[in-house]
Amino acid sequence: MTAASRRMVALLVVLALAGSTGVGACAADAAAPAPGFTKRVLATDLGNPYEIVMGPDGMVWATEKSGKRIIRVDPATAAVHVALELPEASASPNGQDGVLGLALHPDLLRGVGRDHVYVSYSYLAAAQPRLKIVRYTYDGASQRLGDPVELLSGLPSGIDHQAARLRFGPDRKLYYAIGDQGANQFETKCRPIEAQRLPTAAEVAARDWTGRSRRTTRC
Repeated sequence: MTAASRRMVALLVVLALAGSTGVGACAADAAAPAPGFTKRVLATDLGNPYEIVMGPDGMVWATEKSGKRIIRVDPATAAVHVALELPEASASPNGQDGVLGLALHPDLLRGVGRDHVYVSYSYLAAAQPRLKIVRYTYDGASQRLGDPVELLSGLPSGIDHQAARLRFGPDRKLYYAIGDQGANQFETKCRPIEAQRLPTAAEVAARDWTGRSRRTTRC
């Protein structure tokens, strides 16, 4: 890893910590940087940064879990640009729901017509928590995300162990980590962990990702 890469990794970590509160953030602020690293706060007062990605435009892209936004931060000037606001997202005060995963298409800003950004966020459907994955197109002129295309909706969601990470694999397919939704513990101890099984063919055909058709209780 080059010196420039090490500095950028350090900046990404500091950006995440700057939007956090509590003992962890205080401890990180007090700790001295490792040899060869420098530390500089890029942005503060963020709404719980969740996913942080270095973009091909040299900007730091981040989702704000409770802030319900996607932002781009200039590492040189620390200027924060809002690329997208998602007021329809559902974010509980102390839960792990909200605007979560973020993945930039490998061809973003390469001039081949695939300037796509993928986002996962939680929402309410008939008062029940659910999660969707949406593709947006980035407009370099306005520096905004638009033209939403809903890829999946109705995915299980909750306020615990959400995961919701998005990553492109070496096969250029988009992968999503669904998490166990806090099942099999505490008040949900009777609920099986649906993330540990694949949906059936019938569920896929019905686009039912909740596991209701095979759900049983343990208690």
